[in-house]
Formats: sequence, C-alpha cells, structure tokens
Amino acid sequence: MGTPADRASELASLTRQIAELPPLPRAMAEAVRLMADDDLSPRACIEAITYDQALAVRILRLANSAFYGAPGHVGTVSDAVRLLGLRTVTGVLSVVAMQTVLKGWHCEAFDFENYWRHSVGVAVAAKELALRGGVDGELAFVAGLMHDVGQVAMALCQPELAQETWQRARSSDQPALEVERALWSSGHDVLGSDIARHWRFPLDIVEAIACHHLPHRAPRGPAALGQIVHVADAIAHGLDLNGDKCEAVPNVDSAAWVQWAPEHDDMLLLLAKVESHAKVLAEA
Repeated sequence: MGTPADRASELASLTRQIAELPPLPRAMAEAVRLMADDDLSPRACIEAITYDQALAVRILRLANSAFYGAPGHVGTVSDAVRLLGLRTVTGVLSVVAMQTVLKGWHCEAFDFENYWRHSVGVAVAAKELALRGGVDGELAFVAGLMHDVGQVAMALCQPELAQETWQRARSSDQPALEVERALWSSGHDVLGSDIARHWRFPLDIVEAIACHHLPHRAPRGPAALGQIVHVADAIAHGLDLNGDKCEAVPNVDSAAWVQWAPEHDDMLLLLAKVESHAKVLAEA
C-alpha cells in the first residue's frame, strides 16, 4: 500500500500532472466560456467550430441525430445554433470535444470505451433530471459527462496503482472511492474537480464533480448539480450501459433520490430515454 509519505508524494505528482494537462480544444474552450457567461455572443463559438472542419462535421452529424430532434435539418453550424439553440449546441460540442480529448490519451490499464459509455449515460440522465426540476439541462449534461474524469487522470498518471485500486475494490466489494482514498489519499471526485477547474469550467460543474459521491455536501437550492449527477450516476450504473460484468449500483443518498428521481411510471420512461439516447451519443 505504501507509507503515508509515499502516498503524499504520489498525490503531489498527480496534482502536478493535472496542472500540466494540455488546454481544451479551442472550440470546447469557447463553449465553456459560453456556459459561464450567458451574455457572450455565439459568434465566437460558431467560428471556433467552423474553423475545425473535422469537428464541424461531427457536430453536424450529432445535431442531425434523432437525439436532438432535428434529423436532416441542420446543414451548417449556424443552422445548429438557430434550430437547437446555443445551450444545446454547447452540449453537443462537449460530447465531441471530450471524445477527441480521450482519443489522445492511452493507457492499457483503463477501458476508455466502457468509461465513455457510462459517462454519456450519466450526462443524458443528468440532463433529463435537471430539466424535470427546472435546472439548466446543459450544465447538468456537461457535469454528468465529466463526473468521472478523475478516474482517467489516475489511470494515465499512475496506471499500476490505478489497476491495484480497481482490483482491490472488486475483490473486497468496497466502493472504489474508499479504496482510492486509502491508496491515494484522495479520490477521483476531488481529482476530477481539479481537472475541471484547470480547464476553467463553471464553478457549478467543478462543485458537482467534487460532490457527486457525497451529495449532502453539494450546494443546496435549485442548482444542486452534485445531487443531480449523483442520482444520474446511480441510474446509469443500474442500466449497465457499459456491459461491465462486475457492474454494481453505488450507494445512493436517500435525500438526493427523493429530491430528484421521478416516480415509477416517469422513471420507466426516463430509463428508456437514457438507454436509447446514450447509445446514439456514445456511438456518434
């Protein structure tokens, strides 16, 4: 397991590596600015997307999917903004940009495909829960998409220790977060929020990532994204979107569930929607 000094040294090294991560792609950076500033003109985001032709093609393909309800009607990035709205386009962009970032990262100890399918499922579920509760759906979507990015950082920076962490969690039937804190002196929730802060995501998203396993620490009120992502995470695990044989639903905070989870019939509709839409986005 290593001494406390060893763990502190490894955590300090990981923190330095997070600080040295490359910046987000230009278009995603513009989208992050838009999420943080509703008064910002959409022109900068449109220009940034159009500048990257490969990115623009993928944006248009997703925008024309059944998920966004405008199949065959979106011909340009400007059309996407006009038909879908700027907030929705930032959600589309976050999917494409994060997938692009992940493709640039490689680690044999980490299953990026499973991670991606689960993250997209949480994003879709978080958006649906947020909209039902009168909260910004796109902020919730991005927070859900980013909620486990700290796991990626662990795998990339300390692959052997990350592998030991996941194996020990499964063999002992302990929550992975508890094992992370024992072996790393931190958890993927804290590390993920550090990454989101490094990439200058809005504070609501940073806090949601930090609190998604401890929703009682999330800010209260209508914008409690940490609670929403917590419930969305449980829903996505329950659907087993990544086909993990060892999949298990994490412990769910009862207060957060009562606050955000819909009743039985609405829950069935939500589950069906998350399952079908997550598949479209994960494979786009």
